[in-house]
Amino acid sequence: MAWNLSSPVTGQAIGALVTPTFTFAPGNVANQLSKAYIVTNLGGTQAGVETHSVGNPFIAMAMVPATFKVQGLSSNGVGTVTNGYNVFKTQITKGVVVDAAGNRRVCIHREETLVPPGADVYDLESIASMFSCRKGIIDQTNGGWYDTLRQGNL
Repeated sequence: MAWNLSSPVTGQAIGALVTPTFTFAPGNVANQLSKAYIVTNLGGTQAGVETHSVGNPFIAMAMVPATFKVQGLSSNGVGTVTNGYNVFKTQITKGVVVDAAGNRRVCIHREETLVPPGADVYDLESIASMFSCRKGIIDQTNGGWYDTLRQGNL
């Protein structure tokens, strides 16, 4: 799997986080269809944020489909439409305190990309454009999304 984190990762300044960085180490995964990294060190100003532990996870993970759907070819060499998608997922898991007693639960951010079979062969430039746009939107709106989660409005 080509998804590899180059450590440390520089995050975006949001709220009280100033020049946040995250150092990752390989983590354990359930199967060969996943890759995980755990946060082992924090940099910048991140008061109150903890690194990964069993009871307080801080994990970045990526998952690929168990079985890939492929586009078939008809007798005249034209692709046949295959229903469904190849689903690729990323997830960040972070333990959070949920009450004054210090009880913890897990906060999860998930993202998935659904790729129709054949697009990976016939239209990679459109997939590249989609990811370029995604990165720009994330960079531009990450702080705003944090504010939306905090305040409950768009």
